[in-house]
Amino acid sequence: MTPAQGNLREASFRRLFPVQVARALAAQLAIAVSLVHSQGIVHGDIHSGSILVKLDSTLDHLSVDQFREEYGKPEIVPIRRVDGQPLPPNVPSHAVMPLYLGKKAQDFTLDDARGLVLSDFGEAFAPGTE
Repeated sequence: MTPAQGNLREASFRRLFPVQVARALAAQLAIAVSLVHSQGIVHGDIHSGSILVKLDSTLDHLSVDQFREEYGKPEIVPIRRVDGQPLPPNVPSHAVMPLYLGKKAQDFTLDDARGLVLSDFGEAFAPGTE
């Protein structure tokens, strides 16, 4: 699966999608659910966090420098114990924070809506067999 720019929950936090985009997202979700149902599967846990939107393009054509120019450098944070004691030898000294590739709901376009992906099938089941 190609990388996603994020889920609809993150994009819509305290923001609204343009009306045309919201309608297109709803239509795309209905199509995705219909496809899953046509295969005899029920998703079981659809929510805005399990609805992703593909990135505008793939990242394969970007060099590391181009990627960092486009999306920024990764944030590296030190790991410290709350009690101030030294870290055990099996614990890394730093963590790399996840990079958010998404955009805010009000910035979504109809092209973004066409890239809807239904994900997280951890609660999915097949009613014909279960």
